[in-house]
Amino acid sequence: RVDQDEFGCAKGGHVPAEHRDPALEVRVALQRLTLPWLLLLMPVGLVYMQYSGLPEQLPLLRDWSGNVEVWAQKSIITAFRVPLMGILMAAMVNVMWWQARRDPRRRRGAASAAFWLVLLYAAAVKSVFEGLQFVDGLLGPDYAEIARWSWMGTLVAVGGGLLIALIPGWRWLRVPSPLLRRLPLGAKLGLAALLILYAAFAFWPLMMS
Repeated sequence: RVDQDEFGCAKGGHVPAEHRDPALEVRVALQRLTLPWLLLLMPVGLVYMQYSGLPEQLPLLRDWSGNVEVWAQKSIITAFRVPLMGILMAAMVNVMWWQARRDPRRRRGAASAAFWLVLLYAAAVKSVFEGLQFVDGLLGPDYAEIARWSWMGTLVAVGGGLLIALIPGWRWLRVPSPLLRRLPLGAKLGLAALLILYAAFAFWPLMMS
């Protein structure tokens, strides 16, 4: 049996696919992914609880100062659009993290996995702030201050997440990522489907408004 470290790699070498420990892989995934995915589901629950109290016109697009530029009629799609976009983006990052963990080059794989994991956490925190801003910005002036700070939190989550992710990953960062070439066909099709769904949620309501 091959001795694996916490990244599923052999200590000092590569773990062949047939020697990987499935229990370890599941345990590592649960340890790394439980918190960000709980955070990603929070905005969905927040919008669901406040749905009946939301106004008939909902914001679709904001400028960099947080001011609304495009409004749309209230519907299931416009209400849950932002949380679902966060989940779709996180799912794409999640696929890249999973592939990075399987890189046979231990140092490169560990650094790349850390890079994508930080981006996953950044996407989760960003989604929470976006959910707070979306709901609190529509519930009246008493919540305006929370909405303003939530918008600032969204920007910090994006910028800070990228900077922190580059600490372990900048040496191995390539655009486009070599991981994309090594993805199995099923993972590539899954990424393509997620990207199409993300684009649909991002642009279709804007075109219909």
